[in-house]
Amino acid sequence: MDPDSGYVYATIENVDKKWSFVAKYDGKQWTRVGDNYVLGTLMADNGSLWVDHGNVYLAFHDVYRGGKATVVEYDGTQWKVLGKPGFSGGPAHYLSLVVYQGVPYLAYQDILCGGKAMVMQFTAGSWEPLGGTEISHGGATFESLALDDSTHKLYLAFKDLAYKGMPAVLEYSLDAPGRTVSN
Repeated sequence: MDPDSGYVYATIENVDKKWSFVAKYDGKQWTRVGDNYVLGTLMADNGSLWVDHGNVYLAFHDVYRGGKATVVEYDGTQWKVLGKPGFSGGPAHYLSLVVYQGVPYLAYQDILCGGKAMVMQFTAGSWEPLGGTEISHGGATFESLALDDSTHKLYLAFKDLAYKGMPAVLEYSLDAPGRTVSN
């Protein structure tokens, strides 16, 4: 939900996965956001949606690029790809996207890296690791990224396969880079 407009946003996928699009609900009806041709071309699957001051962001497992992560933004007039399409090292699963002060952050499981958790930030036109690469000790599933605006911190929760599937939480301060681990 966009706190500025009150609109509710959702990603819609065709059951046979031939196309997908983003829609918004204004309290009375659902309407498509932008031209669905772009998303249909990119073939969005397993998406994570975020709305920041009217800009709509969608991260997804891009089936046309080997299942790697792609992020697009709708700026009110058109969809555009942020950085390189399919930028993750390998297939990306459990995508979780947040945007803080106009900067997108994406957490996901990277299959090429042994299924470890990754967190990337989009700066200067490209995706860069946040807090190092492969930030989990072993395989990680069910990544969920959360933002606390009041403390300027990101929290990554996931199922830590290196510790018998126990939940793990990583904290990252956006003001003073660094992370701590809580189990």
